Amino acid sequence: MDYTYKVGDKVYLKDWADSKYNTDKCRGREVTIIEIDRLDPFIPYKIENLSRYKYWLHGSAIAGYYKPLGLKI
Repeated sequence: MDYTYKVGDKVYLKDWADSKYNTDKCRGREVTIIEIDRLDPFIPYKIENLSRYKYWLHGSAIAGYYKPLGLKI
Protein backbone atom coordinates (compact mmCIF):
# COMPACT_ATOMS: atom_id res chain seq x y z
CA MET A 1 0.00 0.00 0.00
CA ASP A 2 1.32 3.43 -0.95
CA TYR A 3 0.97 6.01 1.82
CA THR A 4 0.32 9.66 1.04
CA TYR A 5 1.90 10.98 4.22
CA LYS A 6 5.20 10.21 5.91
CA VAL A 7 6.53 10.37 9.45
CA GLY A 8 7.07 13.95 10.56
CA ASP A 9 4.38 15.48 8.33
CA LYS A 10 2.18 18.09 9.94
CA VAL A 11 -1.42 17.69 8.77
CA TYR A 12 -4.90 19.03 9.47
CA LEU A 13 -7.74 16.73 10.47
CA LYS A 14 -11.28 16.75 9.08
CA ASP A 15 -13.91 18.42 11.26
CA TRP A 16 -15.30 15.22 12.78
CA ALA A 17 -11.81 13.90 13.58
CA ASP A 18 -10.61 17.28 14.85
CA SER A 19 -13.38 17.40 17.46
CA LYS A 20 -12.59 13.82 18.49
CA TYR A 21 -8.78 13.87 18.65
CA ASN A 22 -7.92 17.49 19.51
CA THR A 23 -8.64 19.13 22.84
CA ASP A 24 -10.78 22.27 22.96
CA LYS A 25 -7.82 24.65 23.06
CA CYS A 26 -6.14 22.94 20.06
CA ARG A 27 -9.14 22.60 17.74
CA GLY A 28 -8.35 23.54 14.17
CA ARG A 29 -4.59 23.22 14.70
CA GLU A 30 -2.26 20.80 12.97
CA VAL A 31 -1.18 17.40 14.27
CA THR A 32 2.06 15.53 13.56
CA ILE A 33 2.30 12.02 12.14
CA ILE A 34 4.76 10.20 14.39
CA GLU A 35 4.49 6.61 13.17
CA ILE A 36 3.09 4.58 10.27
CA ASP A 37 2.14 0.92 10.66
CA ARG A 38 2.67 -0.44 7.16
CA LEU A 39 1.13 -3.81 8.07
CA ASP A 40 -2.24 -2.33 9.11
CA PRO A 41 -4.34 -1.05 6.17
CA PHE A 42 -7.20 0.16 8.41
CA ILE A 43 -5.60 2.54 10.93
CA PRO A 44 -1.99 3.00 9.82
CA TYR A 45 -1.25 6.55 11.07
CA LYS A 46 -0.24 7.44 14.63
CA ILE A 47 -0.62 11.14 15.30
CA GLU A 48 0.37 13.44 18.13
CA ASN A 49 -1.55 16.65 18.78
CA LEU A 50 -0.16 19.81 20.34
CA SER A 51 -1.24 18.63 23.80
CA ARG A 52 1.06 15.57 23.35
CA TYR A 53 -1.82 13.05 23.15
CA LYS A 54 -1.24 10.21 20.70
CA TYR A 55 -3.88 8.37 18.63
CA TRP A 56 -4.05 5.87 15.77
CA LEU A 57 -6.34 6.83 12.88
CA HIS A 58 -7.25 6.10 9.29
CA GLY A 59 -6.12 8.24 6.37
CA SER A 60 -9.73 9.33 5.71
CA ALA A 61 -9.57 11.45 8.90
CA ILE A 62 -6.77 13.60 7.47
CA ALA A 63 -7.89 16.70 5.56
CA GLY A 64 -4.56 17.91 4.15
CA TYR A 65 -1.05 19.14 4.67
CA TYR A 66 0.01 21.97 6.94
CA LYS A 67 1.80 24.77 5.12
CA PRO A 68 3.89 27.41 6.96
CA LEU A 69 1.69 30.24 5.69
CA GLY A 70 -1.31 28.65 7.42
CA LEU A 71 -2.95 27.47 4.20
CA LYS A 72 -4.79 24.15 4.06
CA ILE A 73 -4.13 22.18 0.89
